[in-house]
Amino acid sequence: MNAKIAFLLLLLLPNAFAWEREFFWNGQISLMAEKSELNAGETLNLSVRIDNLANAPLADAYLVVQLVRIADGEGFLFYRENIIAEKISERYSLRPKESKTVVVNLKIPEYAPEGSYRVDAYLKTPRTYVVGVPHIFVYPTSLQLSIKNSSKQRDIAIDRENTLICGPLSEANFEVDCYAGPVGVIVEPEKKIKITVAVKNNSQQEERNLKLKLMFYYYDDTLLEAAVKNFVVNIDRIAPNSTWKKEVDVLTPKKPGAYPVRIVLADAEGNILSIFRHRVNVKGMSSRLVFLYPDRIYYKKGSTAKIVARFLSPSDASTEGSATIEVYLMKGTDKLYSEKRTIKLTQRVPIRTEEFNFNLKEALQDFTVGALILDSANNILDSYEQRYYYSSFSRALSSLELFTSPDAEFRELTEHFIVASPIYVKVKATDDRGLDVRIDGKLYIESDDLSLGPFEFKGNTQDRTRTEAGNIHSEVRGLQQNL
Repeated sequence: MNAKIAFLLLLLLPNAFAWEREFFWNGQISLMAEKSELNAGETLNLSVRIDNLANAPLADAYLVVQLVRIADGEGFLFYRENIIAEKISERYSLRPKESKTVVVNLKIPEYAPEGSYRVDAYLKTPRTYVVGVPHIFVYPTSLQLSIKNSSKQRDIAIDRENTLICGPLSEANFEVDCYAGPVGVIVEPEKKIKITVAVKNNSQQEERNLKLKLMFYYYDDTLLEAAVKNFVVNIDRIAPNSTWKKEVDVLTPKKPGAYPVRIVLADAEGNILSIFRHRVNVKGMSSRLVFLYPDRIYYKKGSTAKIVARFLSPSDASTEGSATIEVYLMKGTDKLYSEKRTIKLTQRVPIRTEEFNFNLKEALQDFTVGALILDSANNILDSYEQRYYYSSFSRALSSLELFTSPDAEFRELTEHFIVASPIYVKVKATDDRGLDVRIDGKLYIESDDLSLGPFEFKGNTQDRTRTEAGNIHSEVRGLQQNL
């Protein structure tokens, strides 16, 4: 049995840079921790900045934060890693070019072995393409940690080097090949494959009553939605400093596509000890919608809505054929606009992008973007709908006017005041729909002669006593919105 490991970057060459432009969302994340040394059982508080650098809104994205143990040694790093904790954040929606800073708290298990760790943070969506690591959407970011533990430690992990998925690569010669992950083997639908699962106990104590869960997912494994296939392997005991192995026969799914395989080792109380991800590629005509997004979240009457659909060709190089993609705009349950196109699916073009333009007869907000891909026999290869609701995004100001007056009724507007006389300030703001926006927040006024603020606004009006002489030039220095 020839064990292989396939690397993602090798698959991307020689068109790695072109693939990258198609493959990744234009954004970035940065990660900061309160401290880099913690004790087992503590909570790691993380500040994560999300930058949407694209000229398009990002809807329903979320963070996957993983705590990765790095065992000592000189072997291949991938084999020495072990995910012992994982946290899924809430959903975030960002306007084009918008940034958001969020806080994520990750509990360090009390049984975490002492040593070196890495925290990996990924920004993804439920439709993020799964290959290798199953979170590729925006380049992940990491930071290093050191964890101490003076109590009971449990140094046990899924053996990545010896956890193999094997299957016949060709019906003609029944050649069997095995992969240690994480890309996976290409097999026929509804054919038996063999999975070798291995667990390594690196501690001086015996481990008992463990469960190894294997789950096949069609799209994504992080949200733990309904699995396509799942089964549990019970482990009665693993002796100290030893490796446990078992072979499991599995029937591959009927529908072609790339299936992420989530493997989780847990104890009888449900405590997660190790997480590993693999993949099985079922040969045949398939496609998968990865990105589906509009260029705006609000459209004026007579404007053009640009919708971008990005989708994948079949997982194997030998399958290709014609298909039909339909992209549509919905308001509630009504399909307002749609267009169908014939496309060619082939691994020679592994990722395809199609742009659709709809001329709108009316203003549009709170809409749904949908897409459907059918093969030549009208079988559904994939379908996806994503809602873009205005209230899910931050409010954007298209205009902001500042008025100052010596009286509360604003009968007279002026920029000149007597020292220590009252100044009344009013703001008029509109959003990108042309609607008035209530300002509740802080505003500063700055000129060459003075700097006033912050003014606390509630309902667009505020009065404040001025204590310095000079002219107010009505320059807005900053506005912290709470809209």
